[in-house]
Amino acid sequence: MGGANIMTHGTVASAARTDAGVELQVTYPGGSRRIVIPSDVTVTFFDLQDRSTLKPGVSVSGVTRKGPDGVPVAGRLVLSK
Repeated sequence: MGGANIMTHGTVASAARTDAGVELQVTYPGGSRRIVIPSDVTVTFFDLQDRSTLKPGVSVSGVTRKGPDGVPVAGRLVLSK
């Protein structure tokens, strides 16, 4: 696909390291596909964490929207490792 950006929402059924990178078998409603992620690609993922993960000094960014009273409300917080 030569540099195309692709986003697939699915479940990783298997993962294996190969000479080409990490090969994933992803299943989703209506099918599945094999995706090879080259070793030079940065992979970002989101994982639910317990509130105790949030501590002083942890880098945080947030996705916010204005609440009914005009005050920004965070719908999601992203913590950096």
